[in-house]
Amino acid sequence: MNVVILTEGGRNIGLGHVSRAVSLCQAFEQCGAYPRLVVSGDSSVQASAASATLELLDWAGDASALSRRIAGADVIVVDSYLARAEAYDRIAAGGALCVWLDDHMRLPYPPGVIVNGAVNAVQLPYRYGGHHTFLLGARYLTLRKAFWNVPRRQVRDQAASVLITLGADDPRGLTAQVLARLAGQFPALHKTVIAGRFMGDLSAVRAAADKQTAIITSPSAEGMCQAMCQADLAVSAGGQTLCELAKTGTPAVTLCLGENQRANIQGWQDAGLVDMLDADEAGAMDKLAAAVESLLDAPRRMGRAQIAQEIMDGCTGTNVAQAVTALARRQEAPLTVRPATQDDCYDLWVWRNHPDVRRWCCSQDVIDYPTHRQWFARRLADADTVLCVAVDACGVKAGQIRFDIAGNRAEANVGLSPTHFGRKLGRHAIAAGTEHLLTVRPGVRQIDALIFPSNVASQKAFTAAGYRPAGPVHRNGLDLLLFQFNRNS
Repeated sequence: MNVVILTEGGRNIGLGHVSRAVSLCQAFEQCGAYPRLVVSGDSSVQASAASATLELLDWAGDASALSRRIAGADVIVVDSYLARAEAYDRIAAGGALCVWLDDHMRLPYPPGVIVNGAVNAVQLPYRYGGHHTFLLGARYLTLRKAFWNVPRRQVRDQAASVLITLGADDPRGLTAQVLARLAGQFPALHKTVIAGRFMGDLSAVRAAADKQTAIITSPSAEGMCQAMCQADLAVSAGGQTLCELAKTGTPAVTLCLGENQRANIQGWQDAGLVDMLDADEAGAMDKLAAAVESLLDAPRRMGRAQIAQEIMDGCTGTNVAQAVTALARRQEAPLTVRPATQDDCYDLWVWRNHPDVRRWCCSQDVIDYPTHRQWFARRLADADTVLCVAVDACGVKAGQIRFDIAGNRAEANVGLSPTHFGRKLGRHAIAAGTEHLLTVRPGVRQIDALIFPSNVASQKAFTAAGYRPAGPVHRNGLDLLLFQFNRNS
């Protein structure tokens, strides 16, 4: 399978997209594909993409060169903040499977696969169904290969080290400011400073350093992973590095350096992993020092590490490539279900809090993540609960189906991932979940489902899965419709 990955990078725009594209190259190679990386940029990207087959080309501006380069490709991946809609249309017209990496709904993308690895991507108002397949959430982060398999964090009782990493360049000199404040207030902490490729003169950083400071210039992916794993906490910016910190379970204080980072940081803050600070706000360094102080508390660091690794355990680094490869090969398979595991906790929380899911819940309140984690743990441990996750033909989680059992009866609760709305998969999830329940619980004779009268789609899905209307019921102050499935009916 021939894969072309188009991106941009260089001295003036940074290397984040190049790093992400190299990660995708590694993932596609792992899946047996043959990726080629095409970068619109300058020669500075060569070192960052040394492990990939790289070509420098102004693909967004040179239409004829672009056409030649993508000819014969089976899959074309585009990761860009700069390319205009016309370039996307030209790429889509070629007939290959198109994959659009998106961070904040930048464009109305042509038909294809939309990938957004932000932890809260499912909450964005994408228009699901139609001509797009969605791969959303931290499971679809494109981590560098060094981060695919990292050991679980062992949280020390006494924090000894902090990592400072604010990106490839630092035009506002924040690295020196952060280091000076931490050196003055936390002299016992060892400070590891990552000096990005484009930071240039490091005299201000060196002047702020104390005897407990080490400066590492442009580390490799392996070196960066090692530095994160060794640190007890970190001060970071909000780009790809924040996702790598999550994978290593490293609690972080995060400086928002631009609006394009805000949504990503906010998602991690909502999940309870980071503290977000605006780099330009008054008293930013005071607030940063207070946040670092709070992370010296071992239980606080332990809680954040557990959340990070819980969310990131399902992110293998190859999930995007595996799903895209399956789509490109037109692999067909029915929707399947499997028992839920701890790895599914965050996904179910995100789905449950999506507005289009909450509107059909008996309680429409937004649930915070700590409350959800406690509920999920109880459900996994409850012998009278059967909780399953539906998975589509590409290995993408499509929804959940839960059965609460009392004697020989069970009550069904179904929720699709918003990414799978509009694809008529509800009936398949219900049918597969019902079959699973009847297999593992042979004593169950009847399954009930309570549905809002206005939720016509759910009524159709249960009917198609073999459930039959059994009249109206009044439950918890709500008027609902009862649908029932009887064993051997």
